[in-house]
Amino acid sequence: MKKQEKIVFAFRKWNLRLDQNFSRKNQKKIFWIMMVPSYDNLGDQAITEHTIKFLKKNFPEYGIREVSELTKDWQYRYLKNKMKSNDIIILPGGGNFGDIWPVTEEIRQKIVTIFMGKKIISFPQSYSFSDKKSDILRDANSIYTRAVDFFSFRDSISYKKFEEHFLNKSILTPDIVMDSFSQYIDSNIDKKFDILTILRDDQERAANSNRIKSIIKIASQRWNISNTDTKPLNTSFVNRRNRSFLLDEKSKQIKQAKLVITDRLHGLILARAQGIPVILFNNADGKIVNLYNTWLKDDEGILIGDQFDTSQIYDWAKRNMGKTIAPINMEANFTDLIRNIEKVFHD
Repeated sequence: MKKQEKIVFAFRKWNLRLDQNFSRKNQKKIFWIMMVPSYDNLGDQAITEHTIKFLKKNFPEYGIREVSELTKDWQYRYLKNKMKSNDIIILPGGGNFGDIWPVTEEIRQKIVTIFMGKKIISFPQSYSFSDKKSDILRDANSIYTRAVDFFSFRDSISYKKFEEHFLNKSILTPDIVMDSFSQYIDSNIDKKFDILTILRDDQERAANSNRIKSIIKIASQRWNISNTDTKPLNTSFVNRRNRSFLLDEKSKQIKQAKLVITDRLHGLILARAQGIPVILFNNADGKIVNLYNTWLKDDEGILIGDQFDTSQIYDWAKRNMGKTIAPINMEANFTDLIRNIEKVFHD
């Protein structure tokens, strides 16, 4: 086969693969979920999973397609040509709206630039731009103001900061995984350990991590403690074929604990979704306690460890360990998100 024929063959093969990945399957309206992660943070994977569940439950007439974070620019442009006028781009929720994770923010800006003129909405995020005069904030402001229909933020501090710096419409909505609180079922299972710790080991870990280690060390003299993180047990690559299984596996691991200690936002959410008491420590950028103060202050199954001395923490753990404490039902707090998505349909 000549070189030119090989190039043509390769191009046709890529087009066929793209047609399969971006197939409409006779669906007139589609949600295109962008930046779907393949990395092993199960908090972000849970966001994808619950975004899909939320859209299926509330907008069953729409098809749903996942677009990987690894998608190339030319593939985005190919997709743009395939889109219909009533399709909607979904920018994922999470904690990466800002300069803490600049590569992710740059990808989001690139996607919005490429799809400018299409319907674009952002699911619940935390605001984390640290420098009011940074280039990345200036670029974000310029790009998003012209192109994004609305943003949603998962805590009141993020919402207020966005309102100060951006002109886009914005709404306040819980983290999308908190939609699972409305499906809470009290299930009695055998507990394998007294305490499960779910702690970060990256740049967002709790500022007082040494104190947490000391508390855990002393607690281990009295209670059986196991350690984990929001990562899969046996793989570092996640896709739509294994995502649900890996999330179920992690949920089962968490469910085996009588109490959880965490500085991870989705460690908190996944534990409370199963009625497990949580001792919560704030992470470096404050997004966990910001979310707690916005939605969960009345949740009797959560103690903010930063606000109490060690003896008070132990007393609370002793009183609540092994209890099943139902989470607060968040369903009504998603009404504004549903209403604004419906409005984008008709604009």
